[in-house]
Amino acid sequence: MSEIDSKANIILLVGGSGLIGRHLQKYLESKGYEIRILSRQQKPARDNYYHWDSNTGYINKSAFIGNPIIINLSGENIATYWTTESKKRILQSRILSIQTLKNNFIKERIHSPLIINASAIGIYGDCKENILDEDSAISRKDFMSEVVAQWEDEADTLDPFCSRLIKIRIGLVLSNESGVWPKLLIGSIFRVLNWFGNGSQYYSWVHIDDLCRSIEFLIRNNSNSGVYNITAPKPVTQKTLIHSISKVNQKVYLMFGIPAWLLRLVVGEMSQIVLQSQRVIPKRLQSNGFHFQYEDIESAIKVLLKK
Repeated sequence: MSEIDSKANIILLVGGSGLIGRHLQKYLESKGYEIRILSRQQKPARDNYYHWDSNTGYINKSAFIGNPIIINLSGENIATYWTTESKKRILQSRILSIQTLKNNFIKERIHSPLIINASAIGIYGDCKENILDEDSAISRKDFMSEVVAQWEDEADTLDPFCSRLIKIRIGLVLSNESGVWPKLLIGSIFRVLNWFGNGSQYYSWVHIDDLCRSIEFLIRNNSNSGVYNITAPKPVTQKTLIHSISKVNQKVYLMFGIPAWLLRLVVGEMSQIVLQSQRVIPKRLQSNGFHFQYEDIESAIKVLLKK
């Protein structure tokens, strides 16, 4: 399909100011979609920005004109020290955004052609070397997996308000702009690279471009609904990722592991994000015909290092 349906070319982005939201807005606009952004600013600076406040439940109803597709990426950043208060914010920010949308759907009698709600592969918990797909059991045994499970449970309540509901379990997003990739390269200026623990834990990654392409793929194909893992087909161990940076860059680095006990001492419970192993594959995306531009880690690293 080369042309988008003019009746379904309006997309309302919730949580559009983050890394994924910014890239997704640019990508979808380049494909001809009209993008609207929900903003927490009382007087949004741009015409396509609409005020909302999940704490009060308010959304400017003009955002819903034309019955847009809705993509909800809203949620507190998890890359912070986890205190009782911050953990509460991480969960509530995800739940409240969905409840605010739902209450406004009821109020304005909205029935969207498609709602895409963000999720995360953290729902699977620590699975060592086991290969995981959309049919694999979820965990709920630690904070992160429980948060994502509750996030998806709440997203399911949006089903009556749309023709299609999709939950995208996003992996480790690689982008030069922000996120984990720049952090991995912090020591590279001194020819130092490191992994965490013994480095045998699997990272299920995805290049930001493939993430945006896969979301548009899900939008365009009307038969798609339910849960989709958005990760590259070839997850790698943390140690392999670090060695691949050295190989692609054709430079010699001092490479070593930071002990798990030290990481736990410094960042506490949040260390589970980098110490857990999640070997996730995008079975449903691929079986539905999506082709990744960056299937293996070296192809992604080559592009990231060029920019």
